[in-house]
Amino acid sequence: MFIADKKKNICSQWPVSKIWFSPYELKLKKKGSSRFGALLKIEFMDGKTGHADLHPWPEKGEASLKIHLEKLRKKEVTFLFLRAVAIAWEEAQARAKTVNLLSGLKIPLSHYLILDIENFSAIDKALHQGFKFFKVKLNHPLKQQTQKLSNLINDLDSSFKWRLDFHRDLNERQWKEWVQECLILLKINNLDFIEVPFSYQERLWIKNRKYPLALDVWNGENTLPVSTLIWKNSRKSIEDLLKKKSRGLFKRVIFTHGLSHPMDQLSSAYFSARFYKIYPSLRETCGLVQGDIYDNHAFSLPNHGPVFPYLSGIGWGFDSILLEGLPWKKIF
Repeated sequence: MFIADKKKNICSQWPVSKIWFSPYELKLKKKGSSRFGALLKIEFMDGKTGHADLHPWPEKGEASLKIHLEKLRKKEVTFLFLRAVAIAWEEAQARAKTVNLLSGLKIPLSHYLILDIENFSAIDKALHQGFKFFKVKLNHPLKQQTQKLSNLINDLDSSFKWRLDFHRDLNERQWKEWVQECLILLKINNLDFIEVPFSYQERLWIKNRKYPLALDVWNGENTLPVSTLIWKNSRKSIEDLLKKKSRGLFKRVIFTHGLSHPMDQLSSAYFSARFYKIYPSLRETCGLVQGDIYDNHAFSLPNHGPVFPYLSGIGWGFDSILLEGLPWKKIF
């Protein structure tokens, strides 16, 4: 969704003066592929400056990074950029006061993310680090991956919980086949939730309510209450979440990030802690750490297992020298 506003400031809610970007590449450790995004440095009309991450997912129907930047040069903005502006504004206020946004907040614990279940061999390391929840991305070959998952689940007791995330949407027939042929291999009581096995449709959601289904924020607006909602701060605001809460559209909410830059992890941790501070009874184990997903780089966060790391700098916590040393390019 593109919004053009050339006569007025491109962001009326958070008036912007200048924008710089610094592109980055994140290299997946085991798959040999990369993901791309850009850090943004945004100066507001009041002179305060904050940072945010812009990391689109074309696979989810979002415009590419190139298109986002081209639109910004024309002073046309995307919804993803508007979320980045809101996030940068939060840091700008903190940097002006020389405070750390996460200081004093109670950050939720995190699950361990498994991208490649077939070749996963780090279960002992994850257990040693203290993880109790595991989230597994499932795709092709589905039956083979489910069998490997079954072996892992059966080796551990019921105190460990498993979250399944279907990397692609199944149609109704494929979902029914998986339930009949594969779900029986798993201990249903050990499954915390099954995330978006099919696109959200009222009919299908009602029909499959007996399963612990979870809806991701990427998959549209839910018109019916769902048991579990997966929330990404870079895609939707706290205000949107509070509206859903007031309408009773979810029972549980799990905060995650978009497998993007650590800056997105930090802002996601911040907004999750703020929400759970308002609703402490809803606190959950979330998905805020990345673990062993990407090769280490200058911004990699310390690995403390399920415990979110604390950085000592102002704003999001990164060292100012590290940020200032990036090759910033001005958009306007």
